[in-house]
Amino acid sequence: MAVSNVRVVVLEDDILQRENLLADLSGLGYDNCLGFSSSDDMLSHLDTHQLDLALLDIDLGADDIDGIQVAERIKKQHAQARIVFISSHTDRSTLTRSQGISDANYLVKPVSDRQLYVCIERALALEHSDGSGRDGEAVYLKAKGKYYQRVEKDSILYLEAKDNGVIVYTEQYALYNYNSLSQLVQAIADPLIVRVHRKFAVRLTAIKHKSDLDLVMSDDSRVPLGKRFKANLEERITIIRPT
Repeated sequence: MAVSNVRVVVLEDDILQRENLLADLSGLGYDNCLGFSSSDDMLSHLDTHQLDLALLDIDLGADDIDGIQVAERIKKQHAQARIVFISSHTDRSTLTRSQGISDANYLVKPVSDRQLYVCIERALALEHSDGSGRDGEAVYLKAKGKYYQRVEKDSILYLEAKDNGVIVYTEQYALYNYNSLSQLVQAIADPLIVRVHRKFAVRLTAIKHKSDLDLVMSDDSRVPLGKRFKANLEERITIIRPT
């Protein structure tokens, strides 16, 4: 899906912050965005329009429900929609309530362009095979320009943490993604992809050779095997040792 086709709503009662968020989204290539100052206006819009991503302030003023309640209503009508809370609240009660929204992300104000980019990318990359009719065989990772690249999970050979992101190596190409290794492994949600080193995760079915120090993958790349990950790996594969 092209970034410009992602349907986004922003709920923020402060007009300056709302306009800044919409400008940031436009700068990131998200052109299909609408901003709202009240939950009533936004929920009325969503009664007749589809949604992919909602950016929600939590404190919307004394005369409105809060952003977490809004998210609960959105999920009832648009179960596939991704939620990103953007709030200055960091108290345990608010954070605990926000965690009750499935797959929600949380950003603390003030939010930089970089934080917004990474959080949205993470939110849109999440895919689950949950019987809901969604594509659980692949994830969509940010590629060049305004597009997300569809990556078949079973084509992934290994992942390498590099600089501020992760290189995803597949059978055909390599793709750089702005997430941490642990975040990306969790988002891909494939039980055959396991951590084998603090900087690497591999697909078990892509391992060609194993030694005590490293792994040789199906493309002949070598991946180091960390000591603290070795036992977990060996529990996941069958090793027939000489007697």
